[in-house]
Amino acid sequence: MMNKTTPRRKFIKQLAGSTMAIAAGTSLVKAENKPEVPAATDRGYAGAAMWQVSEDLTWDTLRGHFKMNLTLDPPAQKWEKQSDDGIARIAGEYRSNGYLLKIDVLEKAYKTVIINFDLSRLDGKPFKILENRVECKTSYAGVYKLFTTGTMAQQNYRIDLPFVLQGQSRAQFEHPIIWMQQTDGRNTLTLGLLSQIHTCNLEASTYNPANGGEAPGIANSYVRAGLNRSITTGVPTHSYKDGIYINADDNVTWFEALQDYSITVDEFRDFEPDPISDWALNPMWHSWYAHADRIDEARIRNDAQLAAKLGVTTIELDAGWNIPWEHAYSFDTDGDYFFDGGRFPDPVGMVKEMHNNGQRVILHVAPLLMGKHAKAWPAMNGCMLMVDGQAQPYLDPRMRKVHDYLSDAWEYMFDTYDIDGLWYDFLEIPEKADPVPAGISTVSLDLHQAYTLLMQRLYRKALECNPNAVIILRRGSANLNAKTYCTHVWPMDVPQDYNMNRRDVVFLKTYGAGVLTHACCTSWAISESDVNVARQMASITLAGVPAFSVILQDSPTTHNQIVKAWLEFYHRHKEDLVLGQLTPLLPTPPSALLKVVRNKQAFFGFFEAIPGLITVEGVRKIFIINAYSNRTTTRLEGVSGQWKVGVFDQVWEEEYALTLAADENNGLNLNLSASTGCHAVMLTKTG
Repeated sequence: MMNKTTPRRKFIKQLAGSTMAIAAGTSLVKAENKPEVPAATDRGYAGAAMWQVSEDLTWDTLRGHFKMNLTLDPPAQKWEKQSDDGIARIAGEYRSNGYLLKIDVLEKAYKTVIINFDLSRLDGKPFKILENRVECKTSYAGVYKLFTTGTMAQQNYRIDLPFVLQGQSRAQFEHPIIWMQQTDGRNTLTLGLLSQIHTCNLEASTYNPANGGEAPGIANSYVRAGLNRSITTGVPTHSYKDGIYINADDNVTWFEALQDYSITVDEFRDFEPDPISDWALNPMWHSWYAHADRIDEARIRNDAQLAAKLGVTTIELDAGWNIPWEHAYSFDTDGDYFFDGGRFPDPVGMVKEMHNNGQRVILHVAPLLMGKHAKAWPAMNGCMLMVDGQAQPYLDPRMRKVHDYLSDAWEYMFDTYDIDGLWYDFLEIPEKADPVPAGISTVSLDLHQAYTLLMQRLYRKALECNPNAVIILRRGSANLNAKTYCTHVWPMDVPQDYNMNRRDVVFLKTYGAGVLTHACCTSWAISESDVNVARQMASITLAGVPAFSVILQDSPTTHNQIVKAWLEFYHRHKEDLVLGQLTPLLPTPPSALLKVVRNKQAFFGFFEAIPGLITVEGVRKIFIINAYSNRTTTRLEGVSGQWKVGVFDQVWEEEYALTLAADENNGLNLNLSASTGCHAVMLTKTG
């Protein structure tokens, strides 16, 4: 948590006016010979000409053959283990050229291991960590899918086993993790680094004899995966700590393995979630896909009134609220944090009206953009991030002036307009940047650490101004690092494809406690069929906090009836839907069939298939949302006694009801028809 700063809002106001034995017993450690490298001298760092990779540390863990090395300045050489307990294993203390490397191995759960390491210098002096490479080779057995977080995202969803896989994570996007799975979704091997801030280049290869193998031939070659940490900032440190997460438990699914990885990351960084906001579950109407940047006060007031009639309790004003009408939204126009007076002559009154109508107001912001047409440009153009001498469109998060400007702007927005939250955009700053010029005050010289500190400061500032403020981030910036500075995570832009929207949310559900999932603002044409509108609404209702974006003044009556009916259903069950335990029932795609369970209620979503069998235990009410066809034919097991069954159409009007009794195998055979291809079945236990 960042320390609170004294508010300095005058400038903003002026602008507004203007150890274990592993792998069935042992973990073998080998020392591979490397060329000798020069020792560090009293003159300081060895320099680029002398950078060399340390000796590899190699070991076997579970089903993987591992090796790790470090490129340091001053360089390390051969790692000498300081203790010999008679057991060959990676855990222990190692020394090399003045470095002390401590490795600890924790057996977290069945076939799940955490290897933590801590590097420092014996003389206490700082050093530079340039690269930390971790490689694993494993048998092909059971490897039929191979993913990074970037290949299970939006249109990058790659369901086939690749020959080569590449990706990257850092503070601003994605996670440093690779996972392998069976075709039925069971975990084969999940590998990840625990620190989320610095760059990690991810790579993997299959069908390559150069990887070696368990026997001759391509079919017996290894699958190779690499997690290559690259510290591009060049900033010295006194300590370097990280950990390797290894999960080879084939009794869990890929989804459960990623959930456990998220828990492990949170334990590694001592993350504690904040309380859930009073309006964190509010369904949202979003302005962008309805109007793009062509918004003004009259239009938003009218939209808010129309949305309220449908049950919408949050209004998001996307790009356009803070730029003059004559400008289209672009990176050149963003950077101010006050309503444009031409578009919004009375923003305070507008927000107050929405509050009086039971709605919350969220503004779109791009915290690091500073455009040449922004009123703040003359004061802030000396704070731009530079790459190879060229100014980028982003503010430099290392500079203290940037932190202070944005913190003051956040305070101004919340205090002046009484807003309820912010929706962040365009946080993807470059991986590398030029050094900050001498004489400029900085928060941190480390670009990615500085970014994280800035985001955390803005998050705390928002909560200081409004304890119930919501902060929403979109993939890929909505990564595990973002859990420390947001309340909601949101899919990539997937407005028209509700199945892709929901698939992104399924992945986001693996982040665990501390953030809520928010459906992307689904949208549809005013000429869309009623059944597809119902399918869109069903999808976002089961995916998390719903959001949609349509032109409300032109929305057909039948569309409005559908939206209202589904939001009424959502309001009745929102805590269970959003906070319940979600389980994907099919692996490919993982969003085809869903189950959510909480408080003795179960919600099933049939979106891309009708399953032959579903199971649930210990519940008294079951909802089956069929957004695939007009027939629900499935067997439900894990139930007993008498059940009242109601079949509802796409606006939640009951079409008929019947009573069923569970058979001797604790099951119900359902063969139900409805009038539309999106309908619901509600089962209530009566005896």
